[in-house]
Amino acid sequence: MPDTLGENPVEEISRESLEGVIRLTRDLRQAATELTPKQLRILVDLYYQVQQSRMRAHNQLRHAKEEPNAWISMMSRYMERMEKVVGGGLLLAADDQAVGRWAMAQIGVGPVLAGALQAYIDITKTPTVSGLWALAGLDPTAVWAKGEKRPWNANLKVVRWKLSDSFVKQRARDGCLYGQVYAERKGLEVARNDAGRFVALAEKTLGMRQIKDADTRAWYEGRYPAGTTAAAVALDQARREPYLTRVRLAPGEGQPMLPLGRLELRARRVAVKLFLCHYFEVSFYEHYHTLPPLPYILNKEPEVHTHYIPPPGYEAIFAGRTAHSPGVSHRATP
Repeated sequence: MPDTLGENPVEEISRESLEGVIRLTRDLRQAATELTPKQLRILVDLYYQVQQSRMRAHNQLRHAKEEPNAWISMMSRYMERMEKVVGGGLLLAADDQAVGRWAMAQIGVGPVLAGALQAYIDITKTPTVSGLWALAGLDPTAVWAKGEKRPWNANLKVVRWKLSDSFVKQRARDGCLYGQVYAERKGLEVARNDAGRFVALAEKTLGMRQIKDADTRAWYEGRYPAGTTAAAVALDQARREPYLTRVRLAPGEGQPMLPLGRLELRARRVAVKLFLCHYFEVSFYEHYHTLPPLPYILNKEPEVHTHYIPPPGYEAIFAGRTAHSPGVSHRATP
């Protein structure tokens, strides 16, 4: 998966492209496979630091509208090489682990994200998929009280966001399971919003939060008629705002609904939760050589959550499993 930068994309990170930057000796290859989780975290941070510096410099040069300078061009190429070298280390580290190879086989997940997952997820300390979701900031009941330790891993939460963003961008590609799950769920969220399924949630949110943005508050206050969600989603950004302004009613004259941005986040969470569930299953199986435990929600409501999607590539191993058997993943709720 290429890491892009505006008009100046870096080539896709691969063993072949890496060989064009540095000479991969046997010692270097071996060293990459021996990186500890802490060292992997350093590489991940360094990769994004270099990438952000390159993007910032590129944008500054573009806005300066000056003729290219040989020295600046050399520095730009140097940062590209550095980015590729760091990403190459993550590629070799991820490729050395079965769960890393599985992750990189999924459309939307490149070596940097695969390496980041290995850096921040320790299967020996995360015995359940619910625990992994919580670690990634996907526990809706978690509260970070003043003076207490943060109940999630901030860096893994960023990785989770980058994963969901990548799935959204790749959703039109054939075989992009998690992008397709996102698209399917987005349509469902839109339909439910217009059907009044979120009225109670919208009213509860309006009562609990101090929503200052007038456009966002209009959705919660019931200032749009049913059907507005689907109509607005079908429009591009340039036409959407004029449309919403035109159909906006007085508070209470329409139907209380969730704003478009919240629906988007709900759909993204469903897709990334399924991916993390699959990542957990593969990691658990490859480490312990046994099937993982059943997710808590399937033990609690087995008659409701019955649809099982096995990790791609591991269908034979997880074949025949149902919501009533151990180690079942499912299309998660947002």
